Amino acid sequence: FALQASGYTNMTVANRTVEKAAAIVSEMGAGDAISLQQAGEQLANFDILVQTTSAGLNDAFSMPFPLTNLKEGAIVADIVYNPLITPFLQAAQQQGARIVTGVGMFVHQGAIAYEHWLQKTPNTNAMIARLTEQLGGTK
Repeated sequence: FALQASGYTNMTVANRTVEKAAAIVSEMGAGDAISLQQAGEQLANFDILVQTTSAGLNDAFSMPFPLTNLKEGAIVADIVYNPLITPFLQAAQQQGARIVTGVGMFVHQGAIAYEHWLQKTPNTNAMIARLTEQLGGTK
């Protein structure tokens, strides 16, 4: 929904079941619903790829599809922030993608709650830098 709110109109939602993807598309009011297999086959068509499951949180992670067809220079994000660089992001980086960790989303979600309860705006840039460093990355 955030991409849509930012003006993106050509979105595709992939899921293990097309029905679940279709439900999300229906709720958004726009987009296409496809299977994970179709997503893997169509990767070269996507400029932005966002992995939104918790799969990267455990050691038993398996790729939803191979990233061999990934468009060079695509932006690939994973909502998981720990580990900082998930297996999904590692694979995307190896294919030449620009990667985005889940740290920013995590911090900005927390910032909304912080502002709500304390009526103060936190320094999210400092928070992102500190958390990234603590997770073993560099800003």
